[in-house]
Amino acid sequence: MEHLMTPTLPIHGSNATSLLSRLKVLEILGLSCSDSCMTRCYEQLTNLKTLRLSASAVYFNKKLYRNLIPTNSNEGVYLPSLTTLIIGFVSGVEVRDMVARRRDAGVQLKVVYMPSKDQMKEDDTSWLVGNLHKFGIFKPISMREIYA
Repeated sequence: MEHLMTPTLPIHGSNATSLLSRLKVLEILGLSCSDSCMTRCYEQLTNLKTLRLSASAVYFNKKLYRNLIPTNSNEGVYLPSLTTLIIGFVSGVEVRDMVARRRDAGVQLKVVYMPSKDQMKEDDTSWLVGNLHKFGIFKPISMREIYA
């Protein structure tokens, strides 16, 4: 991970930036690193628009999800440009709370996709539909289907 956070040569006269700061879309299937490393990664993902956190990534490291929720501290908000989140292994209540807190912090999500209605209560679904530009449920794909 360290090499992704190291400033690289400037592009077209711009300042030196890390590779992470240039990403617009990121899918995390698993991330094995310390909390401080993850925090440094999230700090540099300032231009990220779309994030997909797999169910297994969130299951094994809840901090991947929790870092998306603004706190009451003066530290700022991670992923300030994030507009689309595709996430698994999080309840409807947790997603609703995150959407509301990001909105209140001025970094509103516009689109959220979750893999199943199993973890959703009807009032959470209604709230998310009413407070996002788009809320969707998708069918998770198993690794067997990918490699068949």
